[in-house]
Formats: sequence, C-alpha cells, structure tokens
Amino acid sequence: MNCKRRLTPSLIAYCLLPLIQLTISIGLILLAVLRLRELFQDRLLSNSLIDFEKPDGPLPLDEENESSRTLKIRSAISVLIPAAFQCVAAVAGFWPLARENRRYYQCIHITFCSLAVLQWLPSVHAVAIELNQTFVQMHEWYQMSSYLIYVILLCAAAFGAVILPSITLCIAATQLLPYSRQLKGDVIGVCLALGTALIAATVCCFSGYATSRSLTNVTQWKASPVVANQSALYSFALKEVIVASYVLLASVFFFVSAVQRNQSLVIASAIIQIICVLALGQLLSPSRLAAVLVNSRVLAIDNSIYPVAQVK
Repeated sequence: MNCKRRLTPSLIAYCLLPLIQLTISIGLILLAVLRLRELFQDRLLSNSLIDFEKPDGPLPLDEENESSRTLKIRSAISVLIPAAFQCVAAVAGFWPLARENRRYYQCIHITFCSLAVLQWLPSVHAVAIELNQTFVQMHEWYQMSSYLIYVILLCAAAFGAVILPSITLCIAATQLLPYSRQLKGDVIGVCLALGTALIAATVCCFSGYATSRSLTNVTQWKASPVVANQSALYSFALKEVIVASYVLLASVFFFVSAVQRNQSLVIASAIIQIICVLALGQLLSPSRLAAVLVNSRVLAIDNSIYPVAQVK
C-alpha cells in the first residue's frame, strides 16, 4: 500500500535520528564482538559447567575467577542482541526516503524498535552489575574519577539505546495514518496517565534509594545477627529502578497524548504503553516473585528494616 504523505523537510531531518541509531548500534556490535573474542581467547579457569538460568553464579563476586569472566561474557552478549535489533530498526528508520511501501518500512521500524527497547532494559542492568563488580565489589575503585566517567557513559548510552528508539518509534507511529483527527476529551485517560506517573515516580524514588544502598561494598555492610546470607540483597531494586524510570517517561507521553487527544499521538502512546507492560512482565517472573515472598518471610524475623536501613 502506497502512502500519500508528502516528503517534507522535517521528515528528511528526522532521518538523522535513525542515522545516529545505526552508528551507535554498529559501534556497539563491533565492541561486543571484540570483547567476546578477547574473553574466549583466554584459557578456562575451571572445568565446571555453569547454571543455564544464572550463569554468573551468586553475586557479588569477591575475586577474579571464571564466574567473573562469565559475568563479562553475559554483559557483552546482552549488548549484542538489542544492538542487532536496533540496527535493523535503524535501516527501516529511513522510511521517509522510500517512494513506495513506506508504511511497510514504518511497521518494521516500530516492531524492531520495540524489541530493541525490551532487550536494552536487561542489558543496562547487566552492564551496571559488571561495572559495580569491577569498581566497587572486587576493587575499591569507586572513588576514582574513571568510575564516575563510566557511570556517566552508561547513563548516556542507556539514554541513546532506550529513549532514542522510543522517540523514532513514536514519530513513525504518528505518521502511519494519512490523516489524523482530533478525538473527544477523555478524562479517564488523563487520570490514568497521572496515576501511572505518580506510581512510577514513587517506585523510582524508593527503588533508586534502595539501589544506591544495595550496590555498596557488601563487605562493609553491618552484619545481621539473624539473616545468614545477607549478601543476597546485593543489587536489590536495580531492575525496578530501570523499568520504573522508563515507565515514568512513558507516562509523561501518555499524559500529553491524553490531553491532546490527537489520533496519531494516541496510537504512538498505545504502542509505548504495550512496551511498558511487557517490560513490567520482566519483573513478574515466577522465580522473582517466589524470591520476594520467601525473602519477605525471612526478613520479617529481624526487627531491622531491610534493605534500606540495614545496607549502609
């Protein structure tokens, strides 16, 4: 089906965004391949098989060993997969330049951007864990300026990897319809958007504070007289703060689309909300819910408030 929408200067300028996406994704793919090649050239430190569900073993690690290298391999692979999705999405992102079947390329771009965003969220978690293991747990290098530089680079890379595809996805979605019309006001949609933003902001605050405590050096935690393996609280709430931050930004766009009631914006917002629901599904796995329930019973034995008050 051919699209009647004219090629405007704004759409041509939009092509700079997929060009940036393509450059970033190719660079990350090359970096991940080089890291994997370097890691697999080293000799094996152990002949033991690793767990398929948790290959890096129990965290945190206190020394350089085979589990440490497995953690680095996991981090590199976690970047490789979403970067490949984003590369395909970036190529299809040049849909404004297509003379025919423009909507076909738009759908490909939307699909692979969605897949890339969903894969980038756990990738950010894996890279953050590796960074914390190297600079905080195994070596007390967290006061070095290089650690701060790596943290800033991780935040910037996360923004470019997660937010940029979301922006181009929304633009492509708003251009799906040849003509956009105004819809009737929806008070329920506005209230739902505000409620989602409020809940996401609350989760960001609590999980952000808990993450800042649970990522400190485990050897410096105050020992609990009741809980045997207190180190199991390591990196607690890190996944929650990553997903909640994305949901918070998505809820702002949800609110704007609910207020504007533009049909194209509503379609784009609906796609972003579907991504948010699927991202939340990553936190609601049976194994994670079982761990939360069991750990809640164990932590209830102690009078201390975990993990925020105890992990100092």
